[in-house]
Amino acid sequence: MIINKKLLAICTGALLVGCTIAEQPTATTAAINSADVIYTNGTIFTVNDQQRWAQAFAIDNGEFVAVGSTEDVLKLQGEQTKIIDLGGKLVMPGLIDAHIHLGSWYGAKMLEGKNLRFPQGASIATMQEMLVDYAAKNPQLAVITAENYTSTLFENGEPNKSVLDEIIPDRPVVIISDSEHEAWLNSAALARVNITADTKDPQNGTIVRDPKTGEPSGTLREAAAGLWGWAEMPTLTLEQEVKGLKELLPYLNSLGLTSLKVQHAQLQEAQALKVLDDNNELPMRFSLGWTLLSPLEVKTEETLREIIANRADFNSDLINPDFIKINIDGTPTGTAFLFEPYEGTDSYGDVFVAEDQLTDYISEYDLLGLGATFHVMGDAGVHRVINAIEAVKKRNGSLKARHQIAHSTMIKAEDLPRIVDLGIVAEFSPPDLIFDHPASAIIEGAIGAKRMEQYSPMKQLVDLGGKAVVASDGPLFWSEPLAVLAKMSRRVYPDGEKMSMAQVVKSMTLDAAYILNNDKAVGSIESGKHADFIIVDRNIFEIKAEEAAKAEVLQTFVGGKSVYQKAQ
Repeated sequence: MIINKKLLAICTGALLVGCTIAEQPTATTAAINSADVIYTNGTIFTVNDQQRWAQAFAIDNGEFVAVGSTEDVLKLQGEQTKIIDLGGKLVMPGLIDAHIHLGSWYGAKMLEGKNLRFPQGASIATMQEMLVDYAAKNPQLAVITAENYTSTLFENGEPNKSVLDEIIPDRPVVIISDSEHEAWLNSAALARVNITADTKDPQNGTIVRDPKTGEPSGTLREAAAGLWGWAEMPTLTLEQEVKGLKELLPYLNSLGLTSLKVQHAQLQEAQALKVLDDNNELPMRFSLGWTLLSPLEVKTEETLREIIANRADFNSDLINPDFIKINIDGTPTGTAFLFEPYEGTDSYGDVFVAEDQLTDYISEYDLLGLGATFHVMGDAGVHRVINAIEAVKKRNGSLKARHQIAHSTMIKAEDLPRIVDLGIVAEFSPPDLIFDHPASAIIEGAIGAKRMEQYSPMKQLVDLGGKAVVASDGPLFWSEPLAVLAKMSRRVYPDGEKMSMAQVVKSMTLDAAYILNNDKAVGSIESGKHADFIIVDRNIFEIKAEEAAKAEVLQTFVGGKSVYQKAQ
């Protein structure tokens, strides 16, 4: 916990949480002196169960030093104190996205002339038109690369090489899917890497084939996509990473985001963040989840381990590099690891790591205090992760780190209490796939209506006392955070009930801060915490979800400093 020295005379240790002027004797005002700035007359949702709502707060040296009524907090007004009247507007803690991929946002733009990115949901005709134009403008490219193809347009999410062959038959074309777990190649690209009917599937990967001829269809999944898809993708320079981040981060601030957890963090991304950090140009807080195991990763495990071992190079007040990422299975369209087979098949999906090996991985890094995020979308995959964490706790006596199940799309009901008991945080992403997204129909076709009814059991977990986090997995299937909060608050669960807006907001503030190991410093508006907060144009707690989805952030603050203000 961060304790402001001015409060030390009146609040100590755990008693600091929720300590407000109203709770202090009058004599303590002198001990506190005065605040730098006081915000008054607001509708402030604190996400602090001891004091859920407030009218005002005071900030000194970038931290909240008092939270309470306007009358009480104004006792900290001094000659130099700035007073800001909120005019009744809604204020909440800054939003936290615990699952985001940075480079995917800006990579294609920074690589203009070397790579192409399709807009989200682009039609087949649009993608073909863009590819033809791009190929004509870039005759120098040995391989035409692109990303973000709309997998929902194709049966089983598996595009065929013929769609590319009809527009570009003589040059290799390699395209990464909108989930980033698949690649789409034309015939020239397949020939370039010698993929034929006789080519065996790589470990943890699939070459999708014509069921009659056995010829490769053009779609590669998981490790096959890594070996022959991702390996072809161009890479950024450090300067391009820095430029990309400078363009991206103000946009994310404008959505109310003040902390991010970067999953599958890349070394050069971290180096770019450090450049900005060293120049005092980082407008938010970052946690870095380094890849330890992924079939899509082209680096060797030895190299990945070396990167993790040198993570302290990036540690700072704004960057926490003490996290890892492990991919357990694939996606629920056919490669997530299930207890029961996919509809109409005898396939249970893929699993990339044995349980004993997973236990060893977790144990090794848990002892170092590194929390792991597990990409896992199938119920059997989740079960394996829980078993491994349980074994680590038994082996080492206790868990030293906090662990995160990413996506949490399918979880057996009997495993939910185990998640709660072990203190695992379930992260639900991407939220759009829970609703009427085109991909949802493909998923339901793969797993069946019964399993789809229990998809993403967030409320069930929260009802058991578990910590649940809503994250974006952005930019994949991207929706803006306030719109996501509204969507999640209107979802009807199998018991016929909904989650409250307060519960949903907590999932992107205090509970998200918990999995970043930063809940003592951010995630709620409380004395002693960093002054990360947002001002919103309407009270999303008092209006229908459809109206709440239209809410906009007026201003975003990190450490008491304004990092975004909506133009008047």
